Amino acid sequence: MFQVAIFSYLIARKDESHFLSELTFMALFIACTLTKDLEIGLQIHADTIKRGYVEHGHAEKALHCFEQMQMLGVTPNAVTFVCTIKACCCMGAIDKGKEIHAEVARHGFGQNLFVGNTLIDMYAK
Repeated sequence: MFQVAIFSYLIARKDESHFLSELTFMALFIACTLTKDLEIGLQIHADTIKRGYVEHGHAEKALHCFEQMQMLGVTPNAVTFVCTIKACCCMGAIDKGKEIHAEVARHGFGQNLFVGNTLIDMYAK
């Protein structure tokens, strides 16, 4: 049953218009804990934290969170990149944004609509 919840999350996270509610987040986090799927649990946790940081004016913390994810070896997804690019926009950190753009390409998210639109926003500012 927990594997089904995690699998459903993996399918839904490909569409960045789906945001996790608090209840869904907690259920997925518990499922990841019980199945010992630490990487997905870390991904859910980190993406939620970064989104909150960016939305509440703490772009530096969001960028720091991304850097910590990289050090831990957590694989970024489209939501990770959207939040991180938005953080670069908020900070006016175009050079860091270019580095993130290279990561986007390296991880195969160059064709993702949401990531692409966020990159356009970054370069336009």
